[in-house]
Amino acid sequence: MKRASRFTLGILAAAGVAALLCAFGCSDSTKPDVFDPPGDMKVINGDLSVALGWSASADEGKTGFSHYNVYKGTTSLLSVSASELAAHKIATVNKGVYAYTDALQANGVRYYYHVRSEKDDGTLSGPSDEVQGAGRIEGTGKIIEEFDSAGDSGFDFSTGETVSLKASNPNRFNDTDIYLGTTAENDTSTAALALKSPELLARLGNDEWISKDSDVKLLGTDFDIPTTEAPGAGWANSQNVVEGNVYAIKTPTGNYVKMKILDITGLAGDRKITFKYAYQPTAGLVLF
Repeated sequence: MKRASRFTLGILAAAGVAALLCAFGCSDSTKPDVFDPPGDMKVINGDLSVALGWSASADEGKTGFSHYNVYKGTTSLLSVSASELAAHKIATVNKGVYAYTDALQANGVRYYYHVRSEKDDGTLSGPSDEVQGAGRIEGTGKIIEEFDSAGDSGFDFSTGETVSLKASNPNRFNDTDIYLGTTAENDTSTAALALKSPELLARLGNDEWISKDSDVKLLGTDFDIPTTEAPGAGWANSQNVVEGNVYAIKTPTGNYVKMKILDITGLAGDRKITFKYAYQPTAGLVLF
């Protein structure tokens, strides 16, 4: 029997070592490059809608690239099986298009969205970043007047209605989410305007206001902020009113709102603000 040469045995030994190393994760240059998902996922919540946007996959211009798939679930879909994932596909979007708006049946439900690229042969990329969205109620052109005026100074975001804070209105305690006062403790018209928590009206002598605690936070000037999932610092029971500013509000019932000041008119004692808002009807859901 002819024995293998030392040279041949050396080659076989080296091949065995290489195979062993590959078992622990070496790369195979014959495998195709990783198929890229789209990037830069963005979400904007609307009234009965969630608008998604993304940037092109790095593979979009390559041969065999077909389209994008949009997936939606009430829980995360990043680790589900292929068959379950397929059941959650809600849209196919042509390459060159990087947006999709999901029309909803109801506001106040949290959804998880992501997008994947697909090739002509049906191969899917991994997921894009997963984003969360929820429909919310919105209103615009709403007007409230400062506390020292004769008009309505309070607002109920759940109904979209102004509220009279006068003693003749027995519903004022339950209906007021926020009111337009001033930076002065007693809301005198000589001070700057402020959005204030109803609890501060306990100074008028009625303890029913004490439990009506709202918190207000300045967000900036961009109304299209979909979430303050980690609200962080900056909350207070009063915030100065500045035209163009956007404020987050946590109402006494635990519902979240964003509110943009569109206009400030009138003279001291009779000033008014016009605003738009987005109200999340599900308490504790910080998606607006």
